Amino acid sequence: MIEINNVSFFLIALLRWFEIAAVLLLVGIVTFREISYLPALQLVKHRPTRVQILAAQDRHTVIYLRFLLYLLILLQCSVVLSRIFVMKGDILLALSDGIFGIIVGAKLFLIGLLLTFAASKSTWRGPLLFSLGSLLCLTGSFSGHAFASGEIHLVLTDWLHFTAVSVWAGGLLPLRDAAHRSRTHLEPAKRAVFLSRLIEVFSIWAILCVMTIVMTGSFNAMIYLESVDDILEAAYGKLLFIKLVIVSIAIGLGGVSRFYILPRLRKIS
Repeated sequence: MIEINNVSFFLIALLRWFEIAAVLLLVGIVTFREISYLPALQLVKHRPTRVQILAAQDRHTVIYLRFLLYLLILLQCSVVLSRIFVMKGDILLALSDGIFGIIVGAKLFLIGLLLTFAASKSTWRGPLLFSLGSLLCLTGSFSGHAFASGEIHLVLTDWLHFTAVSVWAGGLLPLRDAAHRSRTHLEPAKRAVFLSRLIEVFSIWAILCVMTIVMTGSFNAMIYLESVDDILEAAYGKLLFIKLVIVSIAIGLGGVSRFYILPRLRKIS
């Protein structure tokens, strides 16, 4: 039995949260380009301008992806080192404990593939990067409480939950950057048309993601929580409550974009 003191537990938990944030942003950036940005860009009829805008978007995408992937490598190394510290310096014991070593190896393998294809010019790059990113989400589900429960369906719902959150929340950063960079290449009227379409497409996917998040989150909550009182008493319930607050704020901001900003952009166009 491994004894973990408060400091070690806090360090491992902190590294875990950084990893979740990095994977979330990575999947969101990759998905945003394919399902929101490219469809909206088709409204730019002038081909040279469209090519120029896409090239600028791809340059920033590659920079973000490489930064996040190198950060993930650093985080994996830090997690391994922290476990070696907990195991009193026994690296073999640290990597052989449970499936920890297998999961770390799988994550590093996927990260290596993502680095290889990040700057690829292939038309299959987007779907391939998303597939690899979603598999990275799956490795997270295999290292959490869902896998510890021993129920494979909880692993699958946790994976769908995390992937949906990544596509939605992780797409907010590239959405902001795309809107900011569009000022460089498009005049106000054309920019309004482009942003209107971009927000509209992203909102549709955001709604689908939120529906998936609510359904999978509700299912998991019914499994993990025995009663409503556990929301404020059990550790999982407290975490769920925090998530609900964050999601409520994000849905509110999404509503502002959908029902206030988007109609104003349409009036400009």
